[in-house]
Amino acid sequence: MAATDRSILPGTLELLVLRVLRDEPSHGLGVARALRGRSGGVIDLKDGALYQALHRLENDGLVSSDWGHADSGKRAKFYTLAERGRTRLDAEVRSWHRYAEAVARVLGPEFARPGPSQAGRHGSGDTAPEPAS
Repeated sequence: MAATDRSILPGTLELLVLRVLRDEPSHGLGVARALRGRSGGVIDLKDGALYQALHRLENDGLVSSDWGHADSGKRAKFYTLAERGRTRLDAEVRSWHRYAEAVARVLGPEFARPGPSQAGRHGSGDTAPEPAS
């Protein structure tokens, strides 16, 4: 099931876009594909939300843009992470980790999901039940 634009926490979209652009410049469709792929299909945005976020980031000086051609040969606007955007990304990632760790502490271990190295283990070694779909 794909996420709706409203299911993304405020400010998170910009953080995720900056993270995608840290790897390489991209046009909007490339950013959308990267978000969808990296999230396992959970983040599947409508174009409007993504382009509004890209414009906000550009207006704030966090990304820059230049016109170029996509692999399809069509003209496209490519976005590049600016130095100011890299600095903001680093700060936001640190903040996000602190917040996520705090939420995990509040939820407690009974809500913890096993990570890749803990798959199949739960507490004393019992197999955790699969989440309901």
